[in-house]
Amino acid sequence: MNMQQVTNLRTRLSNQSIADHGIQKALTDMCDMIAKTADTRFTIAVCDRLGDLTDETCLNIYRIAHEAVTNALRHGKATHIHLSLQRQDHQCILDIINNGIPMSGPLRYGLGLKLIQQRAELLNAAFFLEPTQQQKTRFRCIIPLQAVPSMHAAPMP
Repeated sequence: MNMQQVTNLRTRLSNQSIADHGIQKALTDMCDMIAKTADTRFTIAVCDRLGDLTDETCLNIYRIAHEAVTNALRHGKATHIHLSLQRQDHQCILDIINNGIPMSGPLRYGLGLKLIQQRAELLNAAFFLEPTQQQKTRFRCIIPLQAVPSMHAAPMP
């Protein structure tokens, strides 16, 4: 199975996986599937207390993560990728750190980063890429969590 076939299969399965099993399982399944076709090892840390994320939010986080992982493989030639999705206060933090070729020069927005940017805008999120002190590259996306209205609020007159 080539990378395009894996991408097509992943697209069909991701929507169903997120709806049925949640973002944690969908991200784990994505990494497992990619690891089978690429010479890459993954470590994954996904918080099980992300809060009540909508299906749309989860799908956009999933697609952002997939594109960032794809970029790490395609452009960075990464052999190890650490994917983390954690909750900090009123935001989710998606980190993807890879050991591939370190970034150099200004960031160029190709199709992958443009797709990430569009999905980040849908979430009112910000993202950036930066080199780490360990000669790795970090992709970080900060997704603000919307306040959930109280179910005990007084009814409108």
